[in-house]
Amino acid sequence: MSTATDPVPTPTSAPSPDRRRDVAWVLVVFVVLGLVAGVVWQWVATAPTVLRTEDNAVMDQAQLGVKVSADGWFAVVGVVGGLVAGFGLLRPRRDPLLVVVLGIVASVGAAYLALWLGGALAHVPRSEIRAARPGTTLTTSLTLISHAVVLAWPLGFLVAATASLWGAEKQTRP
Repeated sequence: MSTATDPVPTPTSAPSPDRRRDVAWVLVVFVVLGLVAGVVWQWVATAPTVLRTEDNAVMDQAQLGVKVSADGWFAVVGVVGGLVAGFGLLRPRRDPLLVVVLGIVASVGAAYLALWLGGALAHVPRSEIRAARPGTTLTTSLTLISHAVVLAWPLGFLVAATASLWGAEKQTRP
């Protein structure tokens, strides 16, 4: 039962400074991690090569393996990025549910940021391949075969977030 002195909650009330700080912190962490991961992925993954023919460019079986390994490196870098974010973000935060939900979304954004930056740093224009003389071996752009490896980021984040929350819960129990 309410009385005249009970404050009436308004649905238009602004979010608390702690929540805004949590949101800003999550976004900054994932942007930085995405940028770092893009550079690291471009550095550790090898772009495949193609052989220019008279009318095409062909990739042999060994280079197809190199192309697949780029997906593996992207997944490794993504899991590490997600784990770092999950363990780092949840320790000092006031609203863990907000951080987890936002972290899942931001981790996908960080994955695509890393994919964009890594691809941009290792980009080879198709016109360069087309302009090459037949018999020339050229390095191609760094790309993914399967975009499913983008899910490595939120999976790494969720593993770390679960461990962090579980550890924090165990510490608060008597």
